[in-house]
Amino acid sequence: MKVINSYFKDVEDKKDEIVVVYTQVLDYLKNRIQDKQLMEQIENNSKRSIVQFTDGNSYTMLAPDKTYKALKFRDSAAALKTNMAIRADEKEIDIIPGIALRPNYNKHQLVHELLHALSSTQHNYFDENGIAYTKTGTKIDYYDRDLNDYNMENNPSSDGLNEGITEFLTSMITDEYTGQYPGFVAVAGLLMSCNDQLLTAYFSSDTKALESFYNDLESKQTLITRDNLCKLVSNELNDDELTKIIIGALKYNTAYNNAVDISEVSGYLDNYYMLDSGSWMDLIKESAYKYEEMGTVSPMGR
Repeated sequence: MKVINSYFKDVEDKKDEIVVVYTQVLDYLKNRIQDKQLMEQIENNSKRSIVQFTDGNSYTMLAPDKTYKALKFRDSAAALKTNMAIRADEKEIDIIPGIALRPNYNKHQLVHELLHALSSTQHNYFDENGIAYTKTGTKIDYYDRDLNDYNMENNPSSDGLNEGITEFLTSMITDEYTGQYPGFVAVAGLLMSCNDQLLTAYFSSDTKALESFYNDLESKQTLITRDNLCKLVSNELNDDELTKIIIGALKYNTAYNNAVDISEVSGYLDNYYMLDSGSWMDLIKESAYKYEEMGTVSPMGR
């Protein structure tokens, strides 16, 4: 992993602190991911990724026209994942993922953005129709050869799930939770607790593993479909929709004989995503019985 400043010059005195965190992330993933080929891909992504230390006002990227572009930080961001360098030709969109850091960044933020970088595809090839997609975790964007956005039908992308998985893994690695993306974290944790399919899909360089996960999810329960997850947007969340997805995720775990303590899930949400009234335990149970009456799910037990 390369460490630079906003002028794309190496910053050696900052490299050690990045390497320590980067090593911790990779060590966690090596213990979690059994697929050696996938782990090798993640390590290769890390070698080409860039961390940029900035003045806190703006960060710099190398644009497709080979010019450097200065971009402003969002007011709320102390760290962010970006495409640090982009090159496009007739065959592919070649992206070097990067992380831009403000001086006030913390370890948790760095780990979160490192996971985004490690889950980003770098070589994105155009198909016979001149369409390519970029993939960061479960967030997928399609482009034409002029790098214009392309609206792909049945795009398996899920922005909300992507942030949930990233923040869930971040909290496991750092052993702390900051309250970011609580509903999405609950969903991601449930969907990854019974097998590694979603974790594999998150880091996979193509969309096949994500499609396989959706197919498996739909085959194991009937309450939620891929559409429920694809519609999740990271900056908004509907309580009723979240409840429905949680119940579907619980049924998914049941299909794998994986026992989940609903009180842990509801307690977590009560702490970090409080309802206007009542508890998440009551809402989950009441909603589950409503779906039972509709014949959508089997009894969950009182």
